[in-house]
Amino acid sequence: MKRILPTLPEIAAEASFGMALASSGVPVDKLADFLVLPDAFSAVELPVELLERKEASYLLARVLRGFRSVQIGSIIDSDVARNLPFSSESLFQEFAAYTEKMLTLFHSIGIRTVTFDPRMNDILNDSRTLNATLHLLKLIAPVLNRTGMTLLLPFSLPCADSELPGRLVQFLRRSMIPELKVRLDIKPHEIPRKLTVPSVLAGTLLLEVRSVLFRYDADAGNVLLPAHLLPWLEALGIRGFSGSWLVAPSSKDAARLPAEALHFADVLEELRKKDGGGTVP
Repeated sequence: MKRILPTLPEIAAEASFGMALASSGVPVDKLADFLVLPDAFSAVELPVELLERKEASYLLARVLRGFRSVQIGSIIDSDVARNLPFSSESLFQEFAAYTEKMLTLFHSIGIRTVTFDPRMNDILNDSRTLNATLHLLKLIAPVLNRTGMTLLLPFSLPCADSELPGRLVQFLRRSMIPELKVRLDIKPHEIPRKLTVPSVLAGTLLLEVRSVLFRYDADAGNVLLPAHLLPWLEALGIRGFSGSWLVAPSSKDAARLPAEALHFADVLEELRKKDGGGTVP
């Protein structure tokens, strides 16, 4: 008995693609200019600092009307998140109170996904830091459960230790927090094309992924190609993945990002025309 796999155009047609404005370092005061994105996009990642702007309500309403998938970049600065596990219990409690407030706010306005970045790649081999991070996450588990919000932990590929994806799966199971999931941060230009086999690179971690972000250095002349996305689209598509697919080009000049967005829209158009799919046992 064989089951029919969806074709690549079918996967691409249903997927939510867009720009990770937070991860790309778009200045918050220029955010309104960068929200004019190609029609092919239905997903966007916003910086949490947007809330500090006086026009926050207007911009959030505009984004929620225009995009199917809206998520928030790191709910606190990643350097702060990385140092939190070494802090006192009182700071743990402050973080929990702040996070509860923010998650409740985002839930009330219709945003269901946020990111917390303690740099899992760096701490999965450090039991003390990992235990402290788990303690932090358990403090905010009640508000995640109450709101149904998804909290994403970024994990980067490629990684030096092939066992790290499996260790992250174990960490998620140990947490027993169903709303805790993974944002897969892929650096496609650091993975040889013939070695881009998602099931080998990520293993069962693929089942925990709720967002995929492609990072590349635009200033170095790198460009995102359909071949970079295709293996991941196929691997996650046949697993019923319904999260966001985002790009985060790195550039010292943020004015370059609209051109990168247009290029990504062209890549999507090509993917949606490709033939693909098949059957598996």
